[in-house]
Amino acid sequence: MKNSLALGAGIFFCTLLVMKALEVPSPFLASLIAAFLVFEISCYHFVGKMRRNRKLN
Repeated sequence: MKNSLALGAGIFFCTLLVMKALEVPSPFLASLIAAFLVFEISCYHFVGKMRRNRKLN
């Protein structure tokens, strides 16, 4: 779960820099949405991986 949080934070800061460079009207909101989507996808992947490991063991 720590990896998902770190990945989301990293994506947030990267997209914030990109959005500011592109002069988007609300870069914070755009970065927040992108980071949330990446965080949710990585959590979903992590949970699926844990389920597969439990079924195999």
